[in-house]
Amino acid sequence: MKGIGVLLSVLLAFTMILVSCARPTLRPFTPLEISADFVVEEVRLTPTGTEYIFIDFIDPSSSNVESWHWDFGDGATVDWTSETRSRDGKVNHVYNKPGKYTVTLTVFNNKAKVTDKKSKDIEVTAATEFYLGAKETPSVYPRTFTANQEASITVGIINREGRSLSYQVGVVLAGEEVTRTDWITLNHLEKWEQKSSFIARKAGSNQKLEFQLYRKGEIRPYLTLYLWIDVK
Repeated sequence: MKGIGVLLSVLLAFTMILVSCARPTLRPFTPLEISADFVVEEVRLTPTGTEYIFIDFIDPSSSNVESWHWDFGDGATVDWTSETRSRDGKVNHVYNKPGKYTVTLTVFNNKAKVTDKKSKDIEVTAATEFYLGAKETPSVYPRTFTANQEASITVGIINREGRSLSYQVGVVLAGEEVTRTDWITLNHLEKWEQKSSFIARKAGSNQKLEFQLYRKGEIRPYLTLYLWIDVK
C-alpha cells in the first residue's frame, strides 16, 4: 500500500506540471494612451483683431492620435485628421474683441474610443494700434528738418478696444508740445491715418520728436512713439 501511495503522489505531481505547462500565459492589459498638449507660440495684431498662433506637440507618425478638435472659446472651432493636420502643428485664430477665453484641444483615437483634452485660459487685452508712416507701405522717416519750416509725418491709429473711443495726438519736440490734434472718435476696428504737421523752432542735433496718443478722460499719454532728429 505504501508503494501505491507514493506512485499516486508522483502521478498527481506530474499531472499538475502538465496542466501548468498547458495553461496560456496571460499578459497584463495595457490601455491605449493619448495625450493632448499645446502652447501659445505667438501673438500679433492684425487689421481685424488680435491673432493667436497655437502649436501642438503631437507627432502623428508616432502617436495614437487620429483626430484633433480645437475650440477657441469664442464659438470658433477647427477640426483636423492625420491627413489635414498642418505639418508643423500650428493653428491660428483671430480674436476681434478683447476678453478672457478658454482654448481647448481635444484629441481622439476613434478605434479605441479614447480621448484626452488640454485647456488653457488666455486674455485678449484691449489694444489700440498707434504707428508712424502709411500702414500699407513701408516708410522711411525723415531725420533732418529745417528750423521754422513746416514739416509733417504720417500718423495712424486703429481702435481695437472693443468700443468707441476718442483720441488726440500731441507732437512734442525737445520736451515742448508743438501741436495737438482735435479729438478723433473711432469705432471698434476703425482706422484714422493723417499727416501730422509741426514746426521746429530751434536748431540742434539729436532732438527727441515724440508723438503722444491720448484717450479721452485720461491725463497721461496712452502710447508714445518717438524719433531722434536734427534741426538745421
